[in-house]
Amino acid sequence: CSDMYAWIMERAAKLASPVGLYGMIVPLSLTFSGSFQSLRNFLLTQFSANWFSSFARIPAALFNADVRVRNTIHIGQRSGRSGHHTTITHRWFEEARPHLVERIEYAKFDPDVWDGLIPKLGNQRFLTAIETAKLAHSNLDMKLSSSPTAHVLHFKQAAYNWVSFGYDEPPAYSSSGQRVAQTKVGRIYAKNVADRRSIHTLLNGKIAFLWWSIVGDDFDVTKKDFEYIPFPASLPLEVQSSLDDLSLSLDVVMNENLVFKLNAGKKVGNYNLARCRNDTDISDRLWAEALGLIHNLDDIELAYSQIVKTNFDIVDPEFEGETAF
Repeated sequence: CSDMYAWIMERAAKLASPVGLYGMIVPLSLTFSGSFQSLRNFLLTQFSANWFSSFARIPAALFNADVRVRNTIHIGQRSGRSGHHTTITHRWFEEARPHLVERIEYAKFDPDVWDGLIPKLGNQRFLTAIETAKLAHSNLDMKLSSSPTAHVLHFKQAAYNWVSFGYDEPPAYSSSGQRVAQTKVGRIYAKNVADRRSIHTLLNGKIAFLWWSIVGDDFDVTKKDFEYIPFPASLPLEVQSSLDDLSLSLDVVMNENLVFKLNAGKKVGNYNLARCRNDTDISDRLWAEALGLIHNLDDIELAYSQIVKTNFDIVDPEFEGETAF
């Protein structure tokens, strides 16, 4: 593993009594990073029961302002209980600190479903429904091309309260007002027009945002974060037609809701999906039906409200830092 905390966890776990428990606070990378897959495998086999609770660094962090890191608290029990448990990635304001730990809610997860990751979601009903959807459907990777095509979607490679996938790269301008290229934009390529439109509606909605929060690192956005999101092998013609129309209207709304922040003297643009929820909520309902999550719409709204901790009526275009988006 790429950090010595893995060796310390391994040694401490081996020192634990056969009837004992063990716990440690470590970086969030324990839950998602490929560099720590061997450590996850070790913990899941070393202990009959595991609990993983995860914590963001904004608005507040587990440690003080000088140590703003994303953390996971791992607790392992050698014997007596069984099963593996997880929480949502907690985002909270400093005022909630006295009640943070006592309000932790765990959900049991199946490690075999999650491709070696520790999912981050504490709602048992919703997590079970997502695992069922993941087993019942193909995944997005089956709809993506491994080489560039004309059916491209551009995505910002950092996120906080939404993820954005646009038909066009969001604009950026130099200090003199000249249009310049962005440096933190990735691309995915669909195989055809219909797939691009349906992918566009899924990845800009709350379902995909929550998926990113479940499997990602709470900041970076990469193609691998979305490759395994459940995606039906085919969609009914009427659903595809509706998604086509919704994608085109969403593109218009996204371009009407561009926001900018200053970064190294440049005005860097992004599509503010938080202002597009009237449109994405319609497509999310279609996707919930297609993925078997229609009875989890309230769970989606609850998880979304637990993750999003920003007043979107206040947008400071001069703000610099990851919380701007």
